[in-house]
Amino acid sequence: MSYSYKGTELDAHLPAPEYVPTRPSCGKRSGYVIHRQRGEDACVPCMDAAAAYQRAWLASKKVAA
Repeated sequence: MSYSYKGTELDAHLPAPEYVPTRPSCGKRSGYVIHRQRGEDACVPCMDAAAAYQRAWLASKKVAA
């Protein structure tokens, strides 16, 4: 009897899950987070949304001098 563990040689031969580019969350920060959780490179609309969110968040944290 053989066992298959994640990251082993047996697991490496399984097909990769198919990427669905038309997710409803793509183009939003939540879409970026989903990409990262799945270990994927984020699509351009999701990266742009995450960058805009980060810029807005940093701007809100600045203290008026």
